Amino acid sequence: MKDKFNELFAYNYEMNKQVIQLITQHEPTISEKIFELISHTINAHQIWNARINKEEEFGVWQLNSWENIPTINAQNYDKTINILQNNNLSTIVSIETQKVSNLTTRLKTFFFTLSTIRLIIEHR
Repeated sequence: MKDKFNELFAYNYEMNKQVIQLITQHEPTISEKIFELISHTINAHQIWNARINKEEEFGVWQLNSWENIPTINAQNYDKTINILQNNNLSTIVSIETQKVSNLTTRLKTFFFTLSTIRLIIEHR
């Protein structure tokens, strides 16, 4: 299962990279809403990693500096792979969300949720 998650997160990283490159190439003609949506997608990934690692989270709709987006995307990927390589997928993890004060589940459930973010966005 770890191999499948590695594959999904590599895909997610590469697709984010391609979208970022396209937006950068056409930046003068891109709607502000597009910048908000890609930032939101990148933030969602950062938030899940931060919750698992007990680190500071971005705001869900935080608008990051466009120059920082490629770096944040790479950091998200690196942190996710690090978590994946250094933990058992059956490990129980507790996190706090805005809606749930103490959500407890297996690490593989978090990875499944995180890996589906890109798929949901692509099919909208």
